[in-house]
Amino acid sequence: MKKIICIICMTLLLCGCQDKMENIEQGQSYTIQEKMSIEVIKTIATQRIEPSNKNAVSQSIQAKEDYIYIDVLLKTTNLSQEQLKIDEIFSGRYEVNGISYDLNSIMETVYYTGLTSTDTLKENEERYVHIYCEIPKDMINQEIILYLQILNSQSFQYSFIIDEETESKDNIQSIGDVLALKQSQITLNNLAQSKKIEPSNKGIFYSYIPVENENETYVYLQMDINNISNQTINPKEYIYCEYHVNDEIITSQIIIESENHKSLGKTGKIEPSQTRTLYLVMSVNDDWLKQKGHIEVFVEGQTFQVQV
Repeated sequence: MKKIICIICMTLLLCGCQDKMENIEQGQSYTIQEKMSIEVIKTIATQRIEPSNKNAVSQSIQAKEDYIYIDVLLKTTNLSQEQLKIDEIFSGRYEVNGISYDLNSIMETVYYTGLTSTDTLKENEERYVHIYCEIPKDMINQEIILYLQILNSQSFQYSFIIDEETESKDNIQSIGDVLALKQSQITLNNLAQSKKIEPSNKGIFYSYIPVENENETYVYLQMDINNISNQTINPKEYIYCEYHVNDEIITSQIIIESENHKSLGKTGKIEPSQTRTLYLVMSVNDDWLKQKGHIEVFVEGQTFQVQV
């Protein structure tokens, strides 16, 4: 009988070790069985789940009326030699004020511009994954616990408190700043208003792009993008921005200068080791120009804010 009791105790001890739950801290990387690594990028309460590099055609997931999403964004890297589906990686639940809520997950596309539930995480690939649940709005401002299991093997616990629409605003930039990214270095050259966009190296004869409506003015952010990667960059897939003013969000279009800076176009790519000048342009009603606004730039899964 004593031997049986010892065996049972040992089995329970081993099971307890396997089920040991590790606490997660934001900004710290965790490796699971040398197959996967995760890092919490941000934690927000929001009405919409959106891709990090949203653009004019990006779609979002909208919460029901009187409900809100709790969204934990994970940088997820596949260290294994096999392709994995999201539902094979993550499982678990949220707990708010003692009530359990189902955990949902959705992955961002390669360029962070969309959301997908069908893509697989390929070998050595890094993607952003939203781990979220939908709760009544009156449940926020309370402690929230995420119980997360990865690859059906390792368990994590992440505890936090957030307010509605709370989001990090740490990435505030100024003109002249350089954004050091994985694929490029971006220099913020100028933030201005104009009725037309002109090339920076104007000759005697040159073309420009005027506003379409006489009661509007372009607010534009001019930048140089130096491609430091070995891949061609398509600006329309790579970068995007919005102008927030008067409770409105105005989306941008991209205008690209020629390599000699003498002409403008709406298409073009940036080859490896090449630097091109871009204009992120928004048409703003003239009545709003005297109001304080800000620009949000979305690139490589990050959001940078520039005051206007």
